Amino acid sequence: MQKQLWSAKSVALTRKVFSATASAKAVPVADYICSLLAASEQKLVAFAYHTSMLDVLEARLTQALVSFVRVDCSTAADVRSHCIAQFQGEMRGGGADEVRVALMSLTACSQGISLTAACTVVCAELFWTPAQLLQAEDRVHRPGQQQEVDVHYCVADGSAGAMDKRFIKMLERKTGMIEQVVEGSRLSRPGAFTLQSDRQ
Repeated sequence: MQKQLWSAKSVALTRKVFSATASAKAVPVADYICSLLAASEQKLVAFAYHTSMLDVLEARLTQALVSFVRVDCSTAADVRSHCIAQFQGEMRGGGADEVRVALMSLTACSQGISLTAACTVVCAELFWTPAQLLQAEDRVHRPGQQQEVDVHYCVADGSAGAMDKRFIKMLERKTGMIEQVVEGSRLSRPGAFTLQSDRQ
């Protein structure tokens, strides 16, 4: 019983720190995404776990007058399909091709959809399992993708980065993904796979 209680407390603390890390990273991640958009006219997909992170990204894009769609766990199925079609440029009329950014929930949108209109992926947050991150990536690495795809992982520095460093160690134990990230590429995948630190 005592072991179970300690385990529950540990999980609760981990989730609290995870949420705090998202809050600390949100503005720097938004800045970074805006810098990517300013440097290229290509479309971009941003994945995040916390709605608080998505909220900050949404506010910054709205402020910057960047057209975007957002799909998270609260998005109805029909709205989700409409948003993805808009981003993919599959809607007739209405300036669908002007949608430049897709803000996606890491857990709600990492499977079953194609986002091949983008050639840049930003993972605003890390996660416990490599599979979740790789599945998110694969939304852009789908059949029909004609471009090289850059994938950026935002990792917090300093005291705010304690949880991210823990995630990296966890991912490192599970797969060889982190070594490949540091090298700048991943076998069998086109494009760059870079480890991007947040600005403090």
